Amino acid sequence: MILWFMKELLKKIKQFRAEITNEMENVDEEDDDDDDDTDTSQSLSTSIRRDASGGTGRGKPPLSRKIFEPRSRNSFKLEVFLKRFSLKLTGSAALKWLQSCMQLASRDKTDCKNHGCEYVSTRKGPRCFMKKGAFGYKVENVSTTADGMEVKLVNRSASTPYGPSFSSVTFIVSYVTEEILRIKFLDNNYPRYEVPVQEDFPLLQSKHKIDSSKLAFKVNISNESNIFSFQVQRVEDDTVLWDTSVGGLVLSDKYLQISSYLPSRNIYGLGEHTHPTLRHDLDYKAWPMFTQDRFPEGLIGRPMLPPYWALGFQLCRWGYNSTENLKDVVERTRKAGIHQDVQFLDIDHMDNKRDFTINRESFSGLVEYIRKTREEYGLKWIIILDPAIEAVKGYKTFDSGLKDDVFIKRSPLWKEEMFPDRLRKYNITFGKVWPETEVAFPNFFDKKTRKWWIDAVVEHHRKELPFDGLWIVNIHSFTFYNFKHKRSL
Repeated sequence: MILWFMKELLKKIKQFRAEITNEMENVDEEDDDDDDDTDTSQSLSTSIRRDASGGTGRGKPPLSRKIFEPRSRNSFKLEVFLKRFSLKLTGSAALKWLQSCMQLASRDKTDCKNHGCEYVSTRKGPRCFMKKGAFGYKVENVSTTADGMEVKLVNRSASTPYGPSFSSVTFIVSYVTEEILRIKFLDNNYPRYEVPVQEDFPLLQSKHKIDSSKLAFKVNISNESNIFSFQVQRVEDDTVLWDTSVGGLVLSDKYLQISSYLPSRNIYGLGEHTHPTLRHDLDYKAWPMFTQDRFPEGLIGRPMLPPYWALGFQLCRWGYNSTENLKDVVERTRKAGIHQDVQFLDIDHMDNKRDFTINRESFSGLVEYIRKTREEYGLKWIIILDPAIEAVKGYKTFDSGLKDDVFIKRSPLWKEEMFPDRLRKYNITFGKVWPETEVAFPNFFDKKTRKWWIDAVVEHHRKELPFDGLWIVNIHSFTFYNFKHKRSL
């Protein structure tokens, strides 16, 4: 029995090695002078370690394939685990890093080369890669500033796989505090839109005295082989958190890309998405980063604590349609012995779905019922507000918004004939959402808009509806219409 088992085991090992050999034949291996001191052992799991202090220079990360699992990388040490890979004691192998090109494109060889990239035949994963040094920028000048540094960059190639690149760029490093580092890329030839955070966050409004001896991070600039790259390094333990020497920096009108080596193979979070394990699968997977509903509270400040009742049981739906139906729901819930802390009102309680109004016909007696349930049941009420103001003269909120000049202006690219005749005289961007006709969008980046909005909320609470909280939806502008004024939803 033992002899049979050993024969079967040897047979499986031979088959396994044959599969790995076929896999490696598709990989473009190159000899590297730095690999002279590579320690290898003949096993199914080979560990290769290369230490910068041993005189080998900066290591290169592994080829991005299934058999390679990068463990960690920084300026001092590179560790790579090669899984299911056999290497003779006298043999050698080169590890080559390839930067994926045209990630959303097909695996067509001609299409890849037409975009200036290199095609490598593989059985799995990307086949189209950026040529080393073909794209990116080189350093023209480095200067020190009061809170960091500025680096003038010029592009190495007039075009990228995604179109023309910015020809001249300024790379700006600034320390907001000793523990907050800010990095920006600016196009020197054309002004581009930037989110106007400078006016709204006190931390960014004034310069802070920075003690360089207490900096949590430092930035290292490299122009090796005439290719710009930078590292963000944690001062406390010298860990490199961000390293763009991998290449692939693309700055163009239609596509922005910045790539970095990963400081660890243990990657978590990075947005809201479905994944089978807490630790991300990095085997040719794409994970969106900036879709998670979290905010930079350390920069803008923390919000106030919610009232205790807001943590209780809440009831909400669209389509109550009348005060009577609303009463039935609240009373039926109480009669069933179900505890309720909060009742919501959706846009059906409004007059023609307009903010700061009440449908006096269907929701007659609403104010009285709210006061009654607040006193007798301790019930709290939250109303919805949708900051899309119907553009109708005589509607108080729209008229006051025109007077105070709070609405988002029309783009010069939008032609007047895109809008109905009655709206063409206004230099305002219009859209179509829940109200019956077109709407205007408040510009909440403007301080006077925020004052106008607060005044409207306070007046509605004092004179119309004694609500306890607000449910504000779609504070960003959106529309059900496309540019041809056809409904898209």
